[in-house]
Amino acid sequence: MDAVTRPLGVVADAVAAVIAAAVQRELLALGVDLPERVALVLGTEAVVDVRREGWHISSPITTAAEGRPDPMEHRMIINLSGEPVRLYGPDVEVIDDDPADALCTVIPADGAAAYLDLLDLGSPGDDVHGGRLVHIDLVEFYVRGLPAPRPGTRLIVPYGVALATRGRSDLLVPVGDVRDRSGEPVGHQLLASPC
Repeated sequence: MDAVTRPLGVVADAVAAVIAAAVQRELLALGVDLPERVALVLGTEAVVDVRREGWHISSPITTAAEGRPDPMEHRMIINLSGEPVRLYGPDVEVIDDDPADALCTVIPADGAAAYLDLLDLGSPGDDVHGGRLVHIDLVEFYVRGLPAPRPGTRLIVPYGVALATRGRSDLLVPVGDVRDRSGEPVGHQLLASPC
């Protein structure tokens, strides 16, 4: 059964079984023989705890031989951050001068930016910090301008959009500031998937 048709619970069940086997192996090394069904219950509870903490358990990334595209195969990256993204590489922190963008990869903004729309639900009450009144509002976030996932396509989005849509492995954010000699930000080191 390939990753596309695999039922949702299969991966979580497999993770639970791996955790159970690891617990059994470690306890057996200590001279404790834990029944298999008890170990499986522990593994299943561990998966529930991981999900409760907000982590997402999904199918592993497979290779082309297993039915998915090779990661080095051409993919499309669409920049929905609203501004060009300049990537200098993971080892670059400071750049002398690059007026023609010759030392970096530039991914231009592509159309309207994805963004967060806020619905103000009112104030639950204000607070005080350092002797000053701090106004607090409750809000709901709505992601706007973000298309549905498409195979072979990744989207560069603002950090807030990526965090508000956790679990989408097609979203990318630029990370690792690259600055010029005067300390001004000029780009980033790489793209990261915050799923």
